[in-house]
Amino acid sequence: MKLQPILDDIQNGLNILQQKVNIIRTLDTGKFYEVDVQMTRKEAAEFIGRSVRQVDRLCDEHKIKRIYVGGSVRILKSSLLEYKGLVLQQDCKSEMSEIERLYQKYL
Repeated sequence: MKLQPILDDIQNGLNILQQKVNIIRTLDTGKFYEVDVQMTRKEAAEFIGRSVRQVDRLCDEHKIKRIYVGGSVRILKSSLLEYKGLVLQQDCKSEMSEIERLYQKYL
């Protein structure tokens, strides 16, 4: 039994759930401008200076978060900034949800 497809499906489900929670949280606080920017694969590749294929590999390794919007793939800009190391780890920890915290604990 191959576990990788199952784990990938669970991870995608958790990412989608976290996005919806973040949208609800920003609408509740009135800070809608803080919603994360979504980029295409090509835009993301240009942003980090890598090829589209490399971006796909990073997504498969769960180093960069990808989401599906209307059947197309989008990459979160905050995920790219974290990958490049431009976001301080302390800031990431304080904004990390309970699900992400538990997930990181068992990685």
